[in-house]
Amino acid sequence: MPCFPDIPDPPALGGEDWQWLGSAVWRALFQRLTSDPAFELGPPPPGALQPAGVFVTLVHHGDLRGCLGASVPGQEPLAEVAPRLAVASATKDRRFGPLRPEELPGLTVEITVLGDLVRLPSASDAILEGLQPVRHGVQVRRASRTGLLLPQVARRHEWSAVELLGQVCRKAGLEADAWRCSDTEIWAFQAVTFSAARTGGRPP
Repeated sequence: MPCFPDIPDPPALGGEDWQWLGSAVWRALFQRLTSDPAFELGPPPPGALQPAGVFVTLVHHGDLRGCLGASVPGQEPLAEVAPRLAVASATKDRRFGPLRPEELPGLTVEITVLGDLVRLPSASDAILEGLQPVRHGVQVRRASRTGLLLPQVARRHEWSAVELLGQVCRKAGLEADAWRCSDTEIWAFQAVTFSAARTGGRPP
């Protein structure tokens, strides 16, 4: 029986890296949504200059307001990708209308940096034995359909491995048990999330 593979850790970022990225995404949101002059932002620290998969999630008073990202790193560094994704999450997530300036107070921005995605064995028993919803995010792919759920989603809902796999299949527009089919690719990853809240909606 195939074994569950090792899932690598996400890139290591220090406190300075997270603080800079948090300020950068807030700066991008204020530039896009308000007429306030942009505040100054110093050069990015080394950790923010590395490429990595990243998602930016917007939560307003506890409700999801937008979430977009890239699961596979490109050539651009986090310092460029994260602010751009913050604006895209606010304006281009088709599940929601564009974020309004008056919604900035109370808004929380979550930046999630992903480790490398690893394809899991097709044997369902191996997946269920190794997949840990508290640690692993999951992506499914079949033909043109794809769906991804970050690890914090399963943690918040306290899903089992079967529930996580069913939910990510539904997100991809597939049947809940599509993950058991040999033509469905299942990928797992680890991630780390930083929550950048700003009281009153003001940037740093």
